Amino acid sequence: MINRLPTHPASSGLKVYLWGLAVLTISCTVILAGLSTRSWYVELKQSRIHADVIADFARYLETGTRISAERGPANSYMAAPDGARADYRTDWEAAVAETDALLDYIRPDVPPDLIEKVYDQLAIARQLVAMAGERPRLSRRYEDIQAAIDAMFKVHDHFEAVLRWRMAVALETEPDLIDVLFKGMILADLREQAGRLGSFVIPPLVTGEPIRSRHVIESQQVRGRLLATWMLMEPLAASLDPDSELGQLLDRTRQDFFINGLALRDQQLGLDATQTRPVIDAITFTRAYVASMRPLQQLRAGLMEDIRLTYLRKEQAAWSGMVQSMALMLTIVLLVAGLVLAMQHYIFNPLLDASRAIIALAFDQPPLPTRPRRHVAEIRLVHSALAIVADKLTERRRMTEELHLLATTDGLTGLLNRRTIDDIGHRLAEGTRSSDVPHLILADIDHFKAINDCFGHPVGDDVLREIGTVLRRTLRSQDHVARYGGEEFAVLLVGQTKAQAACVARKLRKAIKALELESPDGYAIRLTASFGIAGGADADWETIVRRADQALYAAKEAGRDRIRFG
Repeated sequence: MINRLPTHPASSGLKVYLWGLAVLTISCTVILAGLSTRSWYVELKQSRIHADVIADFARYLETGTRISAERGPANSYMAAPDGARADYRTDWEAAVAETDALLDYIRPDVPPDLIEKVYDQLAIARQLVAMAGERPRLSRRYEDIQAAIDAMFKVHDHFEAVLRWRMAVALETEPDLIDVLFKGMILADLREQAGRLGSFVIPPLVTGEPIRSRHVIESQQVRGRLLATWMLMEPLAASLDPDSELGQLLDRTRQDFFINGLALRDQQLGLDATQTRPVIDAITFTRAYVASMRPLQQLRAGLMEDIRLTYLRKEQAAWSGMVQSMALMLTIVLLVAGLVLAMQHYIFNPLLDASRAIIALAFDQPPLPTRPRRHVAEIRLVHSALAIVADKLTERRRMTEELHLLATTDGLTGLLNRRTIDDIGHRLAEGTRSSDVPHLILADIDHFKAINDCFGHPVGDDVLREIGTVLRRTLRSQDHVARYGGEEFAVLLVGQTKAQAACVARKLRKAIKALELESPDGYAIRLTASFGIAGGADADWETIVRRADQALYAAKEAGRDRIRFG
């Protein structure tokens, strides 16, 4: 009678208890770590969204500031002497281009009824500026200059509707950002009112006429609104460290604009009876006044950037917390598992000896010496020993498959690597079946070095990955595609004629040419590729590769974006 090992041995009671306790401990640890990780993830995601919203709103505020800042070069152009008019017009046109670039960037996202009003009013204002600036210096009229300035004021009034719309959209999803966005709006409004206040001085300085009484009243109303708005910033001033960059910017704003800038403006209008009015022309005044407003603009940009960076730091802290939670969970799991394994090793040693003896017998080897068995029932751990062997074999197979994958594929694109496709090509070229006749297509991205030089290697890597995706998507499942080196790709077709290989190359060429890629800076990247084809049953693999490479070289010599045969 043959003795057989039990097919379903019962587990040791102590082992069950130990592993049950370990599983319970690990489960609780995983649950707690999962809850903690989820909390950190929510914080991470929220911080990223807040940072993005603030950055986007800051871009809108910067656009509004550019609209306001365009008045400075416009005022200088309308005040320019006849001999220097062209230079000042060039400065104004440069400012116009900067404004248009920012407006064009946000235009697709803004409701048409809001943004078109800005563009229409901007066109009217610029036409009035051009008409006033083109007049001879002595024939420029107070009314024309003031009309152009008023038109520029209306441009910003229309853009304020855009800002309010963007703020409302942001607050619908992120209502807790109201304080941040409101501060940005206040500082942007400060810059706009400060600019308006200075623009009232330009017509009198250009024409030599006294300022109109209604403009005195309007300018004083703007001044009152400016000072009232500045009072709203007192809580901000109290919260800032005087030695910080923002604190220093706040002090510079007080000194440069609210003391020096306003005094300069009042002197030119004769509103400051305590000081002698200095002799100054409109261009000199504009330069000095614009310089005094610069801290206002820097304060707004600095505040928004500081808050954005604060959220990014929160995002980084959340990421660190999430990683630490996972690391702590893994540490506890490993400690618990290690403790149980250690107890198994030292407590169940006699049983393990018995298991090793049975395995040795199964391979016709003498059994290993065993220790005295105190718990006979635990001899059934043989089944666990066999399971361990199976696990190890499974792990070994997995590792072998991973090593095989690393050895045969390209790490960047996920395509086959050169060595692998060469091995396949050798086997096919040496075969005798006509159905296995290979054809090789070599493709090289045209002007790829220029992409790396202009946009950087990360963008170049993205291009290579995108090309790999296009190749996989275009080709059949039985075709072999590889990254052959640098920006060169290889396609190995099996059982295809020369005409069919040419058809495949044309499809690949069109697919690459149709790609629409964009750099991180928003520039469009257009791609073409050159192709060389070779193959047939009358050549070994090295000859096929050489012919395909020569054909590829001929395609590039012919002007690139070509297909040639070898």
